[in-house]
Amino acid sequence: TLSLYSNLIESNEVPFRGVVSSHLVSALVALSLRFSSSLAFYDENGPVTLLTAKNFKQLVLDSNEVWMVEFFAPFVIANLFMHSWCGHCKAMKDEWIKAAGAMGGIVHLVGMLECLSRVGAVDATVEQSLASQYGIQGFPTIKIFSPLRKQPTDYQQAREAKPFCKAAFAVRAFSRVMR
Repeated sequence: TLSLYSNLIESNEVPFRGVVSSHLVSALVALSLRFSSSLAFYDENGPVTLLTAKNFKQLVLDSNEVWMVEFFAPFVIANLFMHSWCGHCKAMKDEWIKAAGAMGGIVHLVGMLECLSRVGAVDATVEQSLASQYGIQGFPTIKIFSPLRKQPTDYQQAREAKPFCKAAFAVRAFSRVMR
């Protein structure tokens, strides 16, 4: 697509060259972004729950579950037409999936509630308002949502499956101290 576009623009036979090129650039950028965001970073049927502005309140905020939520950027625009995966997000992806699989179905006590720990992910390039609501400035950013706390806590430990799981289950100990 890029070479076809380059050949078209370099040709002196293109009438209204400036108009055509600006409209073509806009169309190609929009198409590229739409295509890129449709390439799922996480599998919809995998252990990581894909969170959006439409389902976030119901699944995370209104639940009695502990949620570890990754705000990620699946791609970064490298130039006008190309994109590359966010290196930090890509490096953490397999560990995040492992943690989600390991935590699935395990019930633990948070205060007086029996809770599941769940792992979710928000594509911050698509869900910009949701990312902004939680002050997300870099990627990936992980927040822990507990049914006993109004505000999420920031996860600041190693980006590996075992520490992810420990942090989710540590909410139990922290909640007991709070009571």
